[in-house]
Amino acid sequence: SRSWGAVRILIQFYISATGCLCQAFVTVVSEARLTIATVIIDAGLLIATIVSKAGESVISRLDPRVLLLVVGGVQIFFHGGYWKSLGKRDFSFVAPPFATAGAIAAVIDYALVPGVDMDELVRQCRAAVAWLHRHVGEFGGDPDRLFVSGHSAGGHIVGMLAATDWPADFGVPADVVKGGLSLSGLFDLEPIQLSFVNAELGLTPDSARRNSPALLPVSPHVPLTLAYGGLESDEYHRQSTLFAEHLERLGGSPALKPIADRHHFDIVVDLADAGSEVFRLAAAQMGL
Repeated sequence: SRSWGAVRILIQFYISATGCLCQAFVTVVSEARLTIATVIIDAGLLIATIVSKAGESVISRLDPRVLLLVVGGVQIFFHGGYWKSLGKRDFSFVAPPFATAGAIAAVIDYALVPGVDMDELVRQCRAAVAWLHRHVGEFGGDPDRLFVSGHSAGGHIVGMLAATDWPADFGVPADVVKGGLSLSGLFDLEPIQLSFVNAELGLTPDSARRNSPALLPVSPHVPLTLAYGGLESDEYHRQSTLFAEHLERLGGSPALKPIADRHHFDIVVDLADAGSEVFRLAAAQMGL
């Protein structure tokens, strides 16, 4: 372990994820009474930052677990970046308000295009949710209270998670996701496949359809809130509206929420502000 004065302590430990030993780092910030754990899973492909309001925590260098005395709901966040850039470290700022409210936040990394294709990227995100269902109890989280959120490309992931056959593909309950919040999500990938961005994404007409939540048999039972900035382009408005209409045809009751005076890049910043409308949308789903 290493220490920086009396405030922060870094503890390195190992936890078994997918049959391999995976490294994790825990930072205890005593003055804020938060515990932040970075967990590398799936042979290093998936990285989650787990933040919990710990109260008093018990951490043993000899035990491959972090034992927290608070059991809370879990907010799982997927970052944006057109599936080809950015990562969890760029969006770790969304986690502390959930921890302060008594929940746990997991900010997920996924391998980026063109290193993997869209099918594999989505599989990794689904695998991260399944992994957290099985292991988040080790970090003080309640596996029966998993909620998801995402911005832009991450909002697309929220839609794809709602279109997942969880028992067949991952061996977890069909209702493993208890609610979702998409911020400026993309749900119909055909326009992306026809745009200049596809030079890097490499979508084909078939893979674009396979990964378009607005064209898939999405579960109508997952409560979804689809938010977008009032200052965003018409296409972002269309994407959320299209997905909301698709969900309604399937029997769902999505909440479509335009956020006044917000554009594509500052709507996600509001998720880190406990007083904002965006944070309240996520908190309300979790009962915080």
